[in-house]
Amino acid sequence: MSCSYTCKSSKPTVIWRKDGKVLPPDQIKNSELLFTSVRKDDEGNYSCALKGHEGHPSKPRKLNAMFSPKNISVSLSPAGEIHEGSTVTLTCSSDANPPVENYTWFKLNESTPVGSGQQYSITNISSEDGGQYYCEARNKYGAEKSSAVSITVTDLGARSAVLYVIAGVSVCGAAGLICVLVWRRYHKTNTQASKKESTQTARAQGDDVQYASVQPKRSRQTAGTQGDNVHYASVQFKKAGAGSPDQPEGELSVIYSSVETRS
Repeated sequence: MSCSYTCKSSKPTVIWRKDGKVLPPDQIKNSELLFTSVRKDDEGNYSCALKGHEGHPSKPRKLNAMFSPKNISVSLSPAGEIHEGSTVTLTCSSDANPPVENYTWFKLNESTPVGSGQQYSITNISSEDGGQYYCEARNKYGAEKSSAVSITVTDLGARSAVLYVIAGVSVCGAAGLICVLVWRRYHKTNTQASKKESTQTARAQGDDVQYASVQPKRSRQTAGTQGDNVHYASVQFKKAGAGSPDQPEGELSVIYSSVETRS
């Protein structure tokens, strides 16, 4: 880009701006703005002015950078899980100047195109339509391909069968757990009742006690004057057999086996 001016100064300094921002001097040579390789980012409005007279710039000129399609991408609608029989739409997007003229759709590992246009729709989709798809965008300066996107079709019948199996297993497991808890509670209750009944029966029958032997000692302090004062040295008990015919039920049976005195 060249900047034309009239100035009395022999060597004026030219300043270049892009969209109002001053450009570095290393891109300026002899009042000209040089582009060694035009890129997409170089597109914009350029103007020049003389240093010291920046308030009087030239009229801006637009640099229109032309380039082939770039940044090609594919979006899927609806996103996520796709059910058999539904409709899926793929959209191809790109950045190009001039705009893309043709969009072509391909399925991976297939040589012939499956569709054209910026959007490609698959109606009443089936498992055979599953796979990876990509698009190609083209203008007069070239063409570019997008990355592939995957379409996975879910069979509702198979999914329902799996859900039924999972639900059945869950119900059976819950029922089994309830049965185990009920059985443990029933077993614990019966055990406690049996212990209580055994205790009550033992108490009703009572303990039959017999004195096996009583051995007294004679008091040395009063012997000979007051007779024999007897001190029970020891008493041993034995449990009588249950069901004795002479013993009323629930009463204690006491039998003095022997009493011996010592002088």
